[in-house]
Parts: sequence; structure tokens; C-alpha cells
Amino acid sequence: MDMTLRWFGEGVDSVSLEQIRQIPGVKGVITTLYDIPAGEAWPMERILQMKEQVEAKGLKVLGIESVNIHDAIKVGIPEREQYIANYITTLERLGQACLLYTSDAADEL
Repeated sequence: MDMTLRWFGEGVDSVSLEQIRQIPGVKGVITTLYDIPAGEAWPMERILQMKEQVEAKGLKVLGIESVNIHDAIKVGIPEREQYIANYITTLERLGQACLLYTSDAADEL
């Protein structure tokens, strides 16, 4: 098991990747893309950019937390189909980037 720290992203988190790297035993971060609105598919370029940013500091992205579920999915309105497709696209892209997604999504529904 690798020790990780939650990182909210550059410009959002008061703790930098450089500071996280200095913590003994920490190998990576758990993070997400906070600037992507709920329901939008995450662009592959942004996923890879975030991954490369973390790896450039000698860490790994060891988990993605919180691909937000759009309210249309939660309440079951017809628009949910597009948001479900976007959610699936995001998960596929995370898989292509070899990133693990962790979620309490079942608790949100």
C-alpha cells in the first residue's frame, strides 16, 4: 500500500506538490479536476496534463476522487442520458490514462 495525500490542485490547494513530496513515505496524491462542471466529460488533454504535472514533481496520481454526478442523473429526468454518456466517457478516459477512480457514487444516488 502506498501512502498518499489529498491534493486539490495548483492554485486551489495551499499545499504544493513540492511540499507533499517532502513528506516521508508519501508516494502520490489523490486528486480530481475541480474546474470541470458536473456532467461534462473530462477532456483527455486535461487528464493527461494533471497527471504529467504530478509526475513532474516525482509523485504519482494514485487515485481520482469525485467525478461529480449531475443532478439530472440523480433525479432521473430525460436529460440524464447525455450526462450518463459523459460520465462513462470520463471513466473510459481515466482508464486510458491508467488512473484509478474511487467514488462514493452509490451513496449519491
